[in-house]
Amino acid sequence: MKRFFILIFIVFSTSLCFSQEPSQSALDVIFKEANSDYLIIMAKPNKNNCESFINKYSQITGLDSIKSQKLHLFLKDVTDIYSNTDWRFWDDITNHPKNHPINVANIHKINQNVERMYNKAIGSNDPKLFLEFRDSFYFYKDFLIKERDSLANLDNKSKLYLSGNRKAQYLERIGFRPSIILYEKAKPDILQAARPMLLETLKTDETRLNPRDINDFATQFMEFNPFSNENHIKYLKLALTIEDEYSVSSLLALFDLQDKYSTPLQMENFQNSTEFDELITKKKLLKSEELSKIYMIDLDFTSSKGELSLGDLFAITNYDLEKKGFTIYFNTYDLPGSSSIDYFSTVLPKVVNRVFFENIPFTNLGKKLSSLGGYSSGTDYNILFLPTDTNIGSKIEESGSRLRIKILFQLNEDLQYTTTADVWPYLKANNCKLIIYDVSTNEILYSKLYKK
Repeated sequence: MKRFFILIFIVFSTSLCFSQEPSQSALDVIFKEANSDYLIIMAKPNKNNCESFINKYSQITGLDSIKSQKLHLFLKDVTDIYSNTDWRFWDDITNHPKNHPINVANIHKINQNVERMYNKAIGSNDPKLFLEFRDSFYFYKDFLIKERDSLANLDNKSKLYLSGNRKAQYLERIGFRPSIILYEKAKPDILQAARPMLLETLKTDETRLNPRDINDFATQFMEFNPFSNENHIKYLKLALTIEDEYSVSSLLALFDLQDKYSTPLQMENFQNSTEFDELITKKKLLKSEELSKIYMIDLDFTSSKGELSLGDLFAITNYDLEKKGFTIYFNTYDLPGSSSIDYFSTVLPKVVNRVFFENIPFTNLGKKLSSLGGYSSGTDYNILFLPTDTNIGSKIEESGSRLRIKILFQLNEDLQYTTTADVWPYLKANNCKLIIYDVSTNEILYSKLYKK
């Protein structure tokens, strides 16, 4: 099965042809430096650091496809700033905000407040202060938006003589960026501070975090687009990362090296190289990182079960007075059997968004495959009954189309293999928490922990 898994992945994957270049670990260091330098420029751009960035990173090659694309965007953004900025005006509006409209002074003051709270959190290393900084950032962000919009509407008689392009640059980079960059820099510490509460969510029935907090702290699981080749590759790379397999073919597929090492001799040389050992270490680190993440899947409401195949959706019945609860129909993808992407069909028991939820008691399982192998009759949906009292039932019915579902989970270190030869292995979840909430009020209406 593992050989089949890797071969199918190679059919779908696209790869880069690399010339002689630094090792992958060295390239990772270079990319981290580029990312750090980029954030500095976006927070406080000047002509010299823009020019230095362009000269330093414009000739870098050999990064994997995702990092290469990001570096290209970094260079494009920095080049745009460098080429289209009136630096004398930029320095004046940055260093002498009081010489400009009151909105500029207000934005400058807000950014100073955010920076002061950031420094307080960094200096203390107190998890509570990082969470307070996060809340303060959102509070000040609303004022930044208000001042930004007021500034954008100033007429030509104001002190701020800006063309459309220069105004846009000020509003986004000088007005917004300093606080945004500080928030991005603090995010790892914010996530670390929130992690105990997230872990608690997957261990107890209590859910102390609200949906907005969960959006900030959990990792969004990839959207399932069954017609996107890129989406399939992204999913399979994650599965290859989790799979406990360190063969030549597995590493080549995971790190896009099939074209670089395509002949038997090249593969043998690769296996005997230091790069092979480095990539084994890198994969182990990546696997550990993925297993530590707390993922979330978001599902939107639909009033028609017939639309479930169109996206990440769910349908819910009215409250059943006899059964005392609701029935939920989960999204599914009943794709044509002649299509290669049918391997990703989620008309499978306990599978939502290509993740196998062993602990959720789905019933009336789909007609496609009855038990991870073998065909049967039935419905097209994974169905779940939620027992609730009438008070909660009334709130859920009142929310109607404002209902949303979150599924929180961590990945299992094993994949879920199937007994059907042409069905790909699925990622597998450990304990998971199902949350139903009102997207307008941010109120959790129902939550349930599913564990062994």
